[in-house]
Amino acid sequence: MNHLFLQSTLRELQVFLHSRRFWGTFAAIVLLFAVTGPYGTMESMAFGERLAYWLTLHAVAWTIAILCAVTAERLLQGVIVSMFARMMAGSLVAALPIGFAIGLVDYAFAGEATTLDSGLQRALFAAPLAPSSAF
Repeated sequence: MNHLFLQSTLRELQVFLHSRRFWGTFAAIVLLFAVTGPYGTMESMAFGERLAYWLTLHAVAWTIAILCAVTAERLLQGVIVSMFARMMAGSLVAALPIGFAIGLVDYAFAGEATTLDSGLQRALFAAPLAPSSAF
């Protein structure tokens, strides 16, 4: 990768980091998940643990999705005309590492070991969700 590509990608990533709307959305989603306790977390975790779990999980998943979306947006500029389509492609690619990252977060919080099968299942589950994390 050349220096200009990395510089351009880092500039685009900074847009996310300095966006109040991004951080507001992130905080609202983490809080929503912590309060509602989806996927059995209401039954298995106290509120503080749920908040830490969902904060960690979303931080990891959003980071992966955004990195993949921004990288794809830059790499596919000459191939795909639509910026939205380029970023969506990157977000969909992000589903695989997100699936395994969820497994690592689950292991850290619940001691559930991740297998290749469970990682791939989580990736399939994350595929439709990953694009929303990048925007």
